[in-house]
Amino acid sequence: MQKFVGIDLAWLGGKNTSAVSVATLEDNGLHVVNVIPSIAKWSDVLGLVSELDNVRGIAIDAPLIIKNVSGQRNCERELNREYSKRFAGAHPANLSLYHDADAIRLSEELTKQGFVHLN
Repeated sequence: MQKFVGIDLAWLGGKNTSAVSVATLEDNGLHVVNVIPSIAKWSDVLGLVSELDNVRGIAIDAPLIIKNVSGQRNCERELNREYSKRFAGAHPANLSLYHDADAIRLSEELTKQGFVHLN
């Protein structure tokens, strides 16, 4: 059975905890089969995902690729252009603010396990 993982990654310096949800794809849709809340470290998130079999996709709610030294990434700029009129938007992710972000390390480790970013 194919599994899909959703990760709400707390990447703001350990103030918050992360959570992981696991869903299966069946004939009549996607079904959440497990939710693991209050995960303190990104390495524990990685361990949890690594223990699962048949994972076909992972969605992570955090910036995974940060190459700009300062300012906003293009994706943040575009999102903010659309959603600022709704009083929502994305905080800037850059290397000056998050030079050692947990999300980047998690992404690198998942890449080593064979997962690839969608373009």
